[in-house]
Formats: sequence, structure tokens, C-alpha cells
Amino acid sequence: MVLMLGAMADPAEARRVALVIGNADYKVGPLQNPVNDAAAVAKAFEALGFDKVTLKENLGAEDFRATLSEMSHESTGAELGVVYFAGHGVEVAGRNYLIPTDAMLARQGDIDLQAIALETVISQLAGVDGLRLVILDACRTNVFPLAGTTRAIGRGLSYIEPENGTLVVYAAKDGTTADDGTGRGHSPFTEALLKHIATPNLEVRLLFGRVRDDVLELTRRGAEPQQPHLYGALGGRLHYLGRVDPGGESPEAQRLIEQERELAKEVAAVKAAEEQSRQVEQRLKAQAEAKAKAADKDKQKQALAIPPKTAPVIGSGGSGQTCSQRRAMCLDTCNNFGGNARGGLHRVAGNCDTKCGMRFSECMQTGIWVPPHGRGAHPALKR
Repeated sequence: MVLMLGAMADPAEARRVALVIGNADYKVGPLQNPVNDAAAVAKAFEALGFDKVTLKENLGAEDFRATLSEMSHESTGAELGVVYFAGHGVEVAGRNYLIPTDAMLARQGDIDLQAIALETVISQLAGVDGLRLVILDACRTNVFPLAGTTRAIGRGLSYIEPENGTLVVYAAKDGTTADDGTGRGHSPFTEALLKHIATPNLEVRLLFGRVRDDVLELTRRGAEPQQPHLYGALGGRLHYLGRVDPGGESPEAQRLIEQERELAKEVAAVKAAEEQSRQVEQRLKAQAEAKAKAADKDKQKQALAIPPKTAPVIGSGGSGQTCSQRRAMCLDTCNNFGGNARGGLHRVAGNCDTKCGMRFSECMQTGIWVPPHGRGAHPALKR
């Protein structure tokens, strides 16, 4: 029999570290069992041969943050990093927080200043090379006033999706609350965890599956049976907290590996289909935008083009004639009489195009032919 470290790593190389926190002596809503629970869990980790087990009790906000910083340093390069917390936890507007003992949470703005965000706890295990495990016996009913808050306060903790290689265990699934175990030595969750944590050949996901079954049985007589839940995915690697026979893996573990592989295939297929759909949608969108731009250009060209006037001209002598017809008459008359210095439109014959052209442009704009007038205009054109 050998002690398995993380994902069956060489004991000479792997390191396993754990931070165990029990907060019970709250200024608001004190609890009975978290200190007892934390002490027992820390002892269990030590019995499993963890290289470093840090036990902390009744941490205020400042000490809580300092302890997490120490854990971040200690867990860097470890094969397994574990944070266990027993105490108060709340969910506000979809974010989860662990509560230090000195928190009052009297006003809306206090939550970010006095509480510790769950993602902050998880991020302190970023340096772990193998399994990052966060165990929260902290889904109790919210007792803090948070006066004036405009954000929704949920029951227990909210749903999360940790990144690959990280498991987060709730003593009660998201949206529900956990029993502190008043009148008992431990909470129902920690009692079940202590029962199974050292079981040989028990992979970590199967371990918490058995914890779940025991907690449901322990709380089935309540108004709402408590159901622990495991969040996160590990792929096909096996991870153990207890001892394992190096000669092989249990049938349960083998089935778990196959289930994880099938699930991974299904997830990959769904992602591939979503990506294909996204690409098709982008192409259709690009085509629609190109068509819209082309249509806009056509509209601009049409707006700039001067449409021909075909309506009859309204004006002296112009009834029933178009602008083009009147222009033709103007040019014909002008050219015929252009040589006559006294009666010509102008003494310079080139002015025929200019004068008639000006009238034609006005006619195209207004639909009315305005005959030339003045001393230089031939009487035949003043119609």
C-alpha cells in the first residue's frame, strides 16, 4: 500500500498542501461546529500524509487575506492544493463570498470590503500543478442585514464553473442551505467527509459522490434534504486523497474514466457545432452588410443623377412641349438668326449653347421654360 499524491505522481516529487479554516465566533450569527469541523479535517489531512497542513480558526478579514497569501506561496508547484472552509458564506448578485468573523455587513458597500470573494480563494491555488480542490461547508442561511442593497441576495451559494483542473465542493448545492449540525459533533457534510476521506482506492469524484449520498440520508427527515454538489471537470486523470493499491484501479474508477471521456467527446462535438454555426452566421452577416453597402451606393448615384423631365412645359408658347424640345427650338432659332447683328440672340454665335443651355437647366429643375428676354433676345425666342 502506498499513499497516492494528486494524480498518482511519484511520492518523492509530489507535494500536497492544505489550508483548513473554521470560523464560528461571528459577531453576527455565531455558529457551533465550524471550529470542531476544521480541526477534525486538518487532522485527517495530516493522517493522509499531506506535506503541509495549516489550521486556522476564527479569522477576521485581515488575517483571512494574509492566510490566503501564505497559501498561495506554499502551494506553488504542489501536485495537490486544498482549501477547506467551514463558516458563513453568502451569494450576492451571482457572486459568492466567504465571511470573516469580524464582518458586520450592515450596508450594501460592506460586502466587497469585509468579505472574501470565492474567486479570490480559488485564484490563490493558481500555482498548483495538479488538482486544485476547494471544499466549502459554508452554504448556511444568510443572517447579515446588508441594508440598502440593490443587489439580489440568494439562498446559500450560487452556481459556478471552475476552470479545468479545479474542483469546488459545496456542502449544499447552489441555491440551497447547509445544516450546521447543531447538537451534533460535526455538520452533516463534514461528518460524511470524515467517514470517507481515508477510504483506499477511492477517486476524489467518487469520494464526494459517497459524501453526497450520506448527507442526503442524514438530512432526509428535514423539510429540504441537503444535497452536496461538485463543480468542475478533471478530464480522464484520476485524483486520490486516500491510499490506493498500485496494482490497479477500481472498477468504479474505470467507469468514471469512460464517462469522463464520453462527456469530453460530447462537449467537443457541441463546441465544434457552435463554432461552425458562428462562422456561418458571420458569413451571412458579412454578405448582408455588403449588399446593404451596395444598395446605399446605388441610392447615392440615383440621388446625384438628374432625371429627365418628360412632363409638358408650362409657360408662354410651351404647352405640350418638353424641356428638350424647347431647347432644340431655342438652338434652332438662335442659330438661324445668330448672324443678324440687330436681331440675333447675341452677336457671338457661341452664346446660343450658353443661353439655351441655361434655360434648359432651369426647365429641368422647375418644369417651366423661361424664354430669353432683353435687348439681345430675338423676338422669335421670347415665347
